[in-house]
Amino acid sequence: MYFKRVFTYEVLKKRSFISFLFLLLISCETRNNVIIVDEEENISTDIIDYSVERLLNLSGFKADWIVYRTDIEPYPSFSMNYDVFFSFPDKIKLIENSIDFKEEIIAVGSSEFHKRENHWEEYPRSELTDIPFQIEMLLMKHEYRYIGKIEQDDPVLVFSFLPNLPLIDPLERIITTGEILIRESDSLPLEISVYNPDSSLFWNMKFIEFENSQPIISPRLIPFNYIFDFNDPEDTSILLQRFRSLNFEDIKITKSGLYYNIKYRSTDDSDKFIDLITSRGHWDLRIGQWPDSSPEILSRDSILLQEMYGDNSFIDIIGGIPYRVVISQEIVEDVNNDFIENSGVVTDALGRIALRINISDRYFDDFKNILECNEGKLLMLYIDEELLAVNTIYLQHTNSFYFPWERENIFSIEVINTIINSGVYSSDVQIIRD
Repeated sequence: MYFKRVFTYEVLKKRSFISFLFLLLISCETRNNVIIVDEEENISTDIIDYSVERLLNLSGFKADWIVYRTDIEPYPSFSMNYDVFFSFPDKIKLIENSIDFKEEIIAVGSSEFHKRENHWEEYPRSELTDIPFQIEMLLMKHEYRYIGKIEQDDPVLVFSFLPNLPLIDPLERIITTGEILIRESDSLPLEISVYNPDSSLFWNMKFIEFENSQPIISPRLIPFNYIFDFNDPEDTSILLQRFRSLNFEDIKITKSGLYYNIKYRSTDDSDKFIDLITSRGHWDLRIGQWPDSSPEILSRDSILLQEMYGDNSFIDIIGGIPYRVVISQEIVEDVNNDFIENSGVVTDALGRIALRINISDRYFDDFKNILECNEGKLLMLYIDEELLAVNTIYLQHTNSFYFPWERENIFSIEVINTIINSGVYSSDVQIIRD
């Protein structure tokens, strides 16, 4: 861990006073629209897990994060204070808030970069920069209780929880209380706090902005060089459009005889990315459903699978995630790239980052009929026979539909969106060598 420096005694006294005031405010009913406790009001604590899931599936957010612990045997003292920038699914930027010290950390994938004066040093990814892990571990004990409501223009629900702090109190020596504030209108968390009566420990994350779109770019840009064989020269324009749409740096395409040489700089995993970016781009929609029986049994008994789900049924997994098993049943006929107007990366009604595909007007009636015949089943998105995402079919999805993207999905939603909007190769593209 990279905890350092101790808060001053004056800061501790101030925090102690703030904690005392907060406890006082939530302990009684007031007329000042602070917190009103209604014992008859039944607010389910299920909203807490839902709120965290919404937060971690946003395209991004900004937060203030403060942690400190005084010298408590056998723990040493430490403190930290960061501006946090999160970008779905796992990109993090931390900027230290200190008068006499500035630190900047960027985490992308499995790497973590620390800025040292005018250069960056790379380390393996640590728990410090895994913000989803930090929050999920903090709430892991799930001992929640509704406290009350902050009455204001946009009311805020207040819950208590039993904190789990394995990184700063591994021996559970410190008695702490946790509280989470959730905005009632959209169920997003506004603040998560952990403290103890004598102010020897304090953990606080206050969420400032949601859907923050600040780009987080790894300091390590690796040069890549590939040679491609395009059977149709027009295909080069499609590939170039894909690169430019993804804002890669120093893209150069040159022709050498029958081949094209493409150079670019990126931080993306080379093998996975090049497979995606050079995919033919042909996409299909299929109808499917969640399995009613054990996938292990169905995978061993093809006759049972066909009897239960139809002659053309087969087992598939979503986005390369082993436990996301579905049954693919039938292809939606006559779907091609003219079927859609465009696609885009958005946040859906449940706060999840998603791919929205807008349908061409001329296909509207046909697609509505398909939905009416399969309501409650799954609409499944395939590109080059790879299942990328699914969503439940509802009749209101007539002129556009959403495919939620999960954090574990091995396919980048930005790349998939670019492929759908760039078109299909007229022939296969061959990678000669890299």
